[in-house]
Amino acid sequence: MTNGGSAPGADTGGMKTLIVHMQDESTGFLSAIYQDVREKMVLREPVSIASMNTLISSHDRILLLGHGSPDGLFSLDWRNPFVISSANASALVTKKGSVFIWCHASTFTRTHHLDGFATGMFISEPAEALLYDIPATAFTQQTIDASNTLFATTVGKYLSLPPAAMATQVRKAYKGNCPIIRYNREQIGK
Repeated sequence: MTNGGSAPGADTGGMKTLIVHMQDESTGFLSAIYQDVREKMVLREPVSIASMNTLISSHDRILLLGHGSPDGLFSLDWRNPFVISSANASALVTKKGSVFIWCHASTFTRTHHLDGFATGMFISEPAEALLYDIPATAFTQQTIDASNTLFATTVGKYLSLPPAAMATQVRKAYKGNCPIIRYNREQIGK
């Protein structure tokens, strides 16, 4: 599937795409990934497990984006912390070529045998850089913002590719002389 029949892009070739991206300013940059997807439903608020499984089942491709842990994608609701968790694994396992972008999403995908493009730990904020031993003198907020923007636009550019090809192309294009980018590149498909 390509955008206009030529170069890869986010069009996704008429597939119905479910995008789960909770309303959160700190992950707003991820919207560049799906801005050019035509047939999409963007879910910005949590729903019940049953509703989520129904939504997953009724879409061709799934993009799960935001903050998370090895246990799933955070809902940003302290009463029910996950919008995607093991309770959604049986619905997700039937979907090929999904996109899982959150911290430690690759652990979640391996645990549940899910097919798709996934990230390991991903640094998108200064506190995360410090937590993963990148010295404060090695980055600025602008460095992190530039990394986030480059990553999201790069993923969006290659969104229509199969997961392995997508990971290869994103690793090639998402590069720079910055410890944040170098760290994050190593986490693609990890």
